[in-house]
Amino acid sequence: EQKQKIGLIAQDVEKVFPELVTTSEYTGMKMLDYAAMVAPLVEAVKELRAEKDTEIATLRKQYEKKFSAQAQRQKDLEVRLVKLESNLNKALASR
Repeated sequence: EQKQKIGLIAQDVEKVFPELVTTSEYTGMKMLDYAAMVAPLVEAVKELRAEKDTEIATLRKQYEKKFSAQAQRQKDLEVRLVKLESNLNKALASR
């Protein structure tokens, strides 16, 4: 049974990080310096995390603003309902 191997395509990596790819003088094959990839990958993950944290914070603020507005609207409607019920009861009592 043959194990599946996971790797990166050197030509793809070379477009982004050319310094991590070398070409063999003898075979012309491109080789990746996987150890040197760790730092850029960690930094990329940090950047993505920061972007996502910012997006989450923005969405949270939007949600809170909308929720707050809805809560205020509900309070306003409850006040109106109490007034309407009071006026209705007064009207019925004066008959």
